[in-house]
Amino acid sequence: MSQFRRFIQVSLIGTVFLCFLAAWRRSAKSRAAGTIIKHPVATPANDVLQYWTADKMRHAKATNLPKTDALERGKQHPPTPRP
Repeated sequence: MSQFRRFIQVSLIGTVFLCFLAAWRRSAKSRAAGTIIKHPVATPANDVLQYWTADKMRHAKATNLPKTDALERGKQHPPTPRP
């Protein structure tokens, strides 16, 4: 009976440890994804406002944006066989 009780205690400790490990990894991933990077700007705001006149804004060209048509799948699942 004591071996069974010891087995239950060890498996309970292992389960708790794995739950803490999974929670820690999940929180680490969410913190990394939400990182905000700030870049210093050396140009004073008044200079920028004087540069961008209504005429320059009207004739400004749009920049090329990245293509986001194809989504990257994180996990590839095998196709399910049809009966």
